[in-house]
Order: sequence, then C-alpha cells, then structure tokens
Amino acid sequence: MKPSIIPGGIIPPLLTPLTKSMGIDTPALETLIRKMVDAGIPALFICGSAGLGSALTMTDYEKVIVTALETVPEGYPLLCGVLESSTMRAMERIRLLESLHIRCFVTVAPYYLKATKTDDLLRHFGALRESTDMEMVLYNMPACTGIHMTPSLVLKMAERGWSHTIKDSSGEKRYFETLCKLGNPLNLRVYQGMLPDFHRLNEIKASGCVPLPANLFPELFISAWNAKADQKKTAQIQPKIDTLWKNLVAGDDFINQTIKRLFKHGIGTGTLMMPFKN
Repeated sequence: MKPSIIPGGIIPPLLTPLTKSMGIDTPALETLIRKMVDAGIPALFICGSAGLGSALTMTDYEKVIVTALETVPEGYPLLCGVLESSTMRAMERIRLLESLHIRCFVTVAPYYLKATKTDDLLRHFGALRESTDMEMVLYNMPACTGIHMTPSLVLKMAERGWSHTIKDSSGEKRYFETLCKLGNPLNLRVYQGMLPDFHRLNEIKASGCVPLPANLFPELFISAWNAKADQKKTAQIQPKIDTLWKNLVAGDDFINQTIKRLFKHGIGTGTLMMPFKN
C-alpha cells in the first residue's frame, strides 16, 4: 500500500451548513473550513454522517467537496465520505471523487438491504478496493447502518492490504480497544468516533479521534490530544470534553444540535435538512 495521507490526532467530521432554502451555504462552509485549518487541525472528514454525506444529492455532494478543495491549502488531507447503501452506488461516488483528484474515501457497510454475512461484506469492500487507487478508510457506524464490522472482518481486510485505517463510532469500549490491540501488529490505525478519553487513547495507542464538537472548539480538542500523555493535564481538560459531549452529542439529535450551536457561533443559518423541523 502507498503511505497513508492521514495524520494522527484530531480529524473533525465537518458539518455541512445549509441555506434557508436547504442548499449548500458555501460562504459558511468556507468559514468553517478556514476556522479548522487556522486552529491547526491537520485533516478534515467531509461529507460524513455529520456532513450529511448520506443525504446530499450528487450535485450538493460535489459542491461541498469542490468548496473544500478550493478552501484548504494545497495538499491538505481531505477524507471524503462514501456512505452508500450498495456497492454500485458507492462506486458511483468513488468515480466522482477520482474525477476531483481526491486521495482518500471513508466508507461504510451497505445498509437498508443489509449485507450481514462476512463473505458478502468482503465482496463489497473488495470491489471498492479494486475500483480505485484512493486510500480506503473503514467506518464502523452500526447505529446508522445496522451492521457491526467485527474485529475479524476489519483485521482480515488489513491483512489483505485493503485498508489500514478505521473510524469506530460504535461506542463500544471493548470493541475499540480490541481493534487497537490486535490491529497494532498489522499497522491498523484506529480513530475514536465517539466520546474520547484522551489519556486512555494514549495508553492503547489509538491513532486519533474524529469528534463532532471539534467543529465548535477545535483548539480544545487539539490541546487534549497534545496533552494525552500527561495524566495531570488530561484530568483538567477531560471534564470539559465530557460536558460538551453530554450537551451536544448525547441523544439522537446530535447533528442538529451542533448545527444550531454553530449558528450561535456566527456560522451558517442553523437550517436543518428535511424532514427535520426548523
């Protein structure tokens, strides 16, 4: 495999601000991206769950990615969500990303018509791997897909050289730590997608985290990551992280809550995508 373009540390799942007519709010998106880059964020995950990647039309999806490419510095790592319900739909998005010269995509297990058997999942991810030279990141998001990528499945793909990076948003501590422990000999890079315990991330050698509230407070999360080896400093920062998570992410309305808070911070209109009430 080629060397990874993905840095360790904090990689926010970038929100996608919408206009009041539910189009892409390009000026707000540019402002948010610049806020992340200026804070020292080393990479961004765009069109993920928080970025409405599974809900945007192809036109709006492309608009978000083009806006990001035009806003970040040259060579800045962008991880683009391919959150599709079938292999063919995923490959369609991959072809678009290739045409835009994107170097990395983040993808989930097929949902709605769920692929539950290991052989079917391997067939799906294998087809995506064969379809492109882009770096492939696995995204374990069982709350949205209904499919839990087992450690054996993830490790098998790492052994085959298909992917050496995974974002885990299962919220299952034992699962996450198992991936870190068993994946280490295979150079598997594991990123926490749920509430991060920064000192513990250091202990288990996690590669980073993908925290939604970093859209609002990037410097706080960067400081927590930089202090992760210092238990005293982490003890001072972690309660702030925990409170933010409780207020913004706990519950089913985590994306909308953060969009509304982003508006209060002066970015975007606070508009929610249909069918959610504004």
